[in-house]
Amino acid sequence: MVKDFQEQPEKGFIPAQQGYQDRKMAKWQGFILSDHAELQKKHAAIRHKVNEPKVKQTVEDISECLSHAFSKKLPVTLQTDILENGLYKDDTIGTVSGFEDNLIYIRTDSDYVVVELESIRHISILSTSKWFKSDDWSET
Repeated sequence: MVKDFQEQPEKGFIPAQQGYQDRKMAKWQGFILSDHAELQKKHAAIRHKVNEPKVKQTVEDISECLSHAFSKKLPVTLQTDILENGLYKDDTIGTVSGFEDNLIYIRTDSDYVVVELESIRHISILSTSKWFKSDDWSET
């Protein structure tokens, strides 16, 4: 086969003439099946995810944490007392951008979320780590 190609370089190698039968989509089936299996695992992990209920806080504790986070512009994570299909929804993570009467406005990465004060089950301030050393900015 290689010898024929070297003897007739202008003709080139044509797989069909050498007996190769293209299997069309059959050759891609192995790739598709492995991608599909990975996708199924991801969806199963999402479906079986259970958010454990956090400790129920008092309205006073929640209000104190909210005012501290609002004044210092600290990120918070809060769990609402609302069940969806018998499970707690994912925590809302963001900064407190304002409040009005008993509505709390949380700014997340993608949008704003409005939460009623009475529907908050648990709130906590996220710890922020410094991403720089203070010595880097000192004068020498």
